Amino acid sequence: MLGNQQVAGLLASRICHDLVSPVGAIANGTDLIREIGNGDVRDEVTMIGQSASRASTLLQFYRIAFGSANGEDAELSDTELRRHADRMIASEKIQLEWDLAGTMSIPRASGRLLYLMLMCARAVLGLRGRITIRATSDGAVDIALWPKGVTPGAVAQPNENLLALLAQKPKLDDITPRLVEFALIHECAAAARARLNVTQHDGGVYLCASTALATTQ
Repeated sequence: MLGNQQVAGLLASRICHDLVSPVGAIANGTDLIREIGNGDVRDEVTMIGQSASRASTLLQFYRIAFGSANGEDAELSDTELRRHADRMIASEKIQLEWDLAGTMSIPRASGRLLYLMLMCARAVLGLRGRITIRATSDGAVDIALWPKGVTPGAVAQPNENLLALLAQKPKLDDITPRLVEFALIHECAAAARARLNVTQHDGGVYLCASTALATTQ
């Protein structure tokens, strides 16, 4: 099993990897502006703005997905959850659909679990497809995903190797920094008093983390 130090190392590597690009672009943009001087710098300013926005999105998302579930912000609003997730996960290739029980707040531990499930879902899809999220105020989270172009009733082709990492706690050799969410999700589910359940039917893959399934682990 993964030790705490090993997970911490993987986690640090993952965060650094994802932040290097936008932060590097910000640095490059400022260098270009310095070289150009008083000329037309609209493109460079646009580069800096986009990179800064991306870095901020990553930090806000990772703060929930990888941060402690304790503290003064013990609950998260559905508005906050959707905003950060849409900015982080949704793209031209990934479509997010939300089914939330009206205006609500959910426990931070459940919000963290939801974000880790979204990261795992995106990896399982291969960065192309549709993800539907349902969450309730009691902390239950259900995510359904379909590969690109697959509709209910068709045969889904998810990444089976990654689905296997959701079925049980992975070993160190199975995890790289890019897959650190698969190392964290099981402990996070236990902290949220939920058990992960992965099924495939109707052409889709379903990830369920319901408090109704909670057991002593």
